[in-house]
Amino acid sequence: MKKLLPLFIVFLTVFSASAKEAPLANDYVFQKQLIVAYGQKKHTCQAVRIHKNWFLTAAHCVEMCKETVCQTRVVLADGKVSAVASFTASDIFVPEGYREVTDKGVKTHTFWDVALLHYQKGVTYEYADGGVASPESFQQALAEDADLKTQWDGALKPKIPLLYVFQEKRVRGMHFNLIVPLWENGEMSFLSKPEQVLYLGQKQSLWASAGFGVDSGNSGGGVYLSKRGLLGVATAKRVNDLPADVRKDYPAFADNSEFFLFNGFSKKTTFAFIESTLLRFGDRVKTKELKEVLEPVVIGEGLN
Repeated sequence: MKKLLPLFIVFLTVFSASAKEAPLANDYVFQKQLIVAYGQKKHTCQAVRIHKNWFLTAAHCVEMCKETVCQTRVVLADGKVSAVASFTASDIFVPEGYREVTDKGVKTHTFWDVALLHYQKGVTYEYADGGVASPESFQQALAEDADLKTQWDGALKPKIPLLYVFQEKRVRGMHFNLIVPLWENGEMSFLSKPEQVLYLGQKQSLWASAGFGVDSGNSGGGVYLSKRGLLGVATAKRVNDLPADVRKDYPAFADNSEFFLFNGFSKKTTFAFIESTLLRFGDRVKTKELKEVLEPVVIGEGLN
């Protein structure tokens, strides 16, 4: 038994350290589930609170609601009784560069795939099995459900994340543990990726990560540097259409057929849109230069 004791202590130490590093729902209460219904169709995305008055999501989640009658809702707290914020077409802002009309039809540009929802504090309450609930019913549910209260506290007093603003002409590799949370029906799960991601250049504002299983439902959600701040917004999973020189310089990427793409906050595209939209209402987001926390190593040459 004495021989086993040191091993047990080592195991306990490692377990405790890993538990401390594990992401917690309480740390990501500024992210919520977004539900969009239009006609007979319905889909779920994510939305990130970047200001007390604003949520950030992906343009492809909400852009149809500018021209089509939609029910666009962010679930602020999800339980037996839920609190929901609703948005109209006038609350939704999509970059002009996202959608382009050409001779061949409408083309969308992934590197503009962000949108803003103007949150004006209206809240309704709903029972999980359908029907409108009263504020009193919601308060009773809060008293009975600690997880619901955590979500609601995060909606009332969100810990607004920093947005890491970054712009570089060259392709750049980065090694950081990325955290991608997902709210779904009141439950939060996490994906983490401690391997390399690539920033694809100034004009695109896109980051790509190979072999990472982010799929439907994550669109519009935050991509976070572990314990730091918001690096980008999930946009898509795409087959390998990276430029040949990029695949050549990054063998790990060349061997993968699919990529998780997310938009960073480029000063000339996505962040320029966010900043100009919020300034119309006298609002600003908290930002920091991403290069302050990046390893000072630039890999590869720029994309044209």
